[in-house]
Amino acid sequence: MENSYKIALAEVDSILSYTDSKILEKIPNSFQQFVKENKAKNYTVSIHKGVSLEQQDISKEAKAILALLYRDYICGKEERKRLIEAENKEKEIIEQQKQEKYAIDFEKRKENNHEEKEEINLMPILSKDKWYKKIIQKLKRVFYRKDK
Repeated sequence: MENSYKIALAEVDSILSYTDSKILEKIPNSFQQFVKENKAKNYTVSIHKGVSLEQQDISKEAKAILALLYRDYICGKEERKRLIEAENKEKEIIEQQKQEKYAIDFEKRKENNHEEKEEINLMPILSKDKWYKKIIQKLKRVFYRKDK
């Protein structure tokens, strides 16, 4: 596991240690055990108990893990449904932006490839004689040479 994820798990473990027991009951014990086993052992986490999570200096990975924990285990059914819909809309927007960005490049490449093919088609076709026919022709020129 990458070091950044181990640090994120250490931050998540520290935050979970300050969390209310009612909320911790909603999170599966297997996940809590996974966090404790895979966290960075030698990393010192600086989480302040009285400060909200938005104001804490934690990694993006830790924020993502906490968001998934909230969405999958802590929030209610209606809020979970709303969060999933919002996430899907955001993914669609990102996908559209990628398609618009790369569609232009794709069209340009397609046009460039078409132009190159046309250039190739305009070149004259050279007929290649067999190597032995070339030798025979040279020999004929030497022997049938007409001196005037």
